[in-house]
Amino acid sequence: MLQQLSAAAPTNATLRHYLAESYDAYADVYASKGDLERSSRFLRETRAIYQQLAAADPSDKMSRANLAWSDLAIAENLLRQNKVEDAMPLIREGLALFEKKSNPSKGYWFAVEVGQSYLDLGRAWAMLAQSAPSSRNRTQFWQNAVASDQNALAIRTLDPTALDANGHDQLSDIRRQLVEAEAALR
Repeated sequence: MLQQLSAAAPTNATLRHYLAESYDAYADVYASKGDLERSSRFLRETRAIYQQLAAADPSDKMSRANLAWSDLAIAENLLRQNKVEDAMPLIREGLALFEKKSNPSKGYWFAVEVGQSYLDLGRAWAMLAQSAPSSRNRTQFWQNAVASDQNALAIRTLDPTALDANGHDQLSDIRRQLVEAEAALR
């Protein structure tokens, strides 16, 4: 129904947002069932819509934020599939979009958005370190993971609210991941 309505009114940003949100919900359902390929298809549809909306109205900060979140969602999906090299550019793109859109004075949202980006980047570096062919690469990747996790912690603690908007304890995830990366370097 939303697809038909959106197709009939392609310039209606509100309908496009609703369609993207519905695709995102489908992606979550398929991911929870372990169907990461199908989830990925819906996430890419979501991203395409937000990319169109952001391009159509550069002043639309919500669409740019949603585009960045969709980059991270696709990257996290790829990380679950051990496709780190495919995920890394999306994480960096999401991080760049969040840093461009926000500023530290925004408090909570800056901390959550940029903190999640660095958390994902740290996770990607850790995954690369775990499969690195040489000890030199492994050490460098773990150092990158630690640096990313430290950035995540520093930024996330700008607003120490423990839970993000979904009720998830992002700070605990960051601290756990940082401890694991630091331990791997010893």
